[in-house]
Amino acid sequence: HWDVTKTAFALSEAYTQLKERLLSEDDFKDFMFPCNVLFHAGMNPNVFTGTDLGDAAGNVLSHTAAVA
Repeated sequence: HWDVTKTAFALSEAYTQLKERLLSEDDFKDFMFPCNVLFHAGMNPNVFTGTDLGDAAGNVLSHTAAVA
């Protein structure tokens, strides 16, 4: 992302939200994986096909499709 100048700090900053109880564990999990899958697969639903994340991303996408 354009405003993340040091990617090493992005995860620790996100985790701070959980540590300070601004997010629940479930909210943090959603923020860290499903939200990112939906973001990246929004333009190309097959972006994760054939990758190590393919199955997990497919689960997120199929669950989202079932809910929508």
